[in-house]
Amino acid sequence: MSDQVQTQPEGPSSLRRALRRVLTWAGLALATFAVIPRVPSFATSADRELYFKLPIEGARFHWMFRDPEAFLSGELTLRILNEDRDQTLVVFRDGKIQPGWEMIGETRPDLGFYFGFSSTTRVRTKANDSLIVTLTATQDLRGQGPHSEGVLAAGVWQMSGTYSSMYGGQWNPVDYFVLHGDPPIAFMECWTGVWPITITKNEGWKGAAPPDKPSLFRKLTKGRGTNGRRCGSHI
Repeated sequence: MSDQVQTQPEGPSSLRRALRRVLTWAGLALATFAVIPRVPSFATSADRELYFKLPIEGARFHWMFRDPEAFLSGELTLRILNEDRDQTLVVFRDGKIQPGWEMIGETRPDLGFYFGFSSTTRVRTKANDSLIVTLTATQDLRGQGPHSEGVLAAGVWQMSGTYSSMYGGQWNPVDYFVLHGDPPIAFMECWTGVWPITITKNEGWKGAAPPDKPSLFRKLTKGRGTNGRRCGSHI
């Protein structure tokens, strides 16, 4: 009579190996869905709200135009280009913000007009759109940031760029955690350069600037836009 091979029941180590395989495949699937929508050839077209700040030199995060009337006396447009469309949106003109747009945040009479805008309606967007923002300043525009004051000279200022990030309207589970039920949105903070400011004072509403020591976070966030191209500036 031959001896039969005894098989041992699966123990905790076998269960851990199985769980590890499941988690590995789940992680790969999540990473794939997170990356694919950012590749221009796979980017989905969707209606999203828009959020952007003007490419002002040295104005990381914040800048206020001290004279709202002078700022709004000109014109600000945003042009969105792709193979299938060429759309120009007017943000403000002749002293008035146009319907469908609003200034970001709340202003104070002693500070002026904030340099950022968001749309209250949705616009057709795609990750590989090309963006052109154009500001016509009818006069020199005084401004102030957290650590400086300066002037943007009168004239026509233009800058190209792309979306820094976009959420909603795409097969990306990360969007559900970011939006929390809010409408799809596209952020435009990745520009090829900045508009030069003539600095008049090296102090702003927070006083003088501390020594500039770029953090790891700043190095990581100053990356590429949704079209895959590197940002010249990230406001």
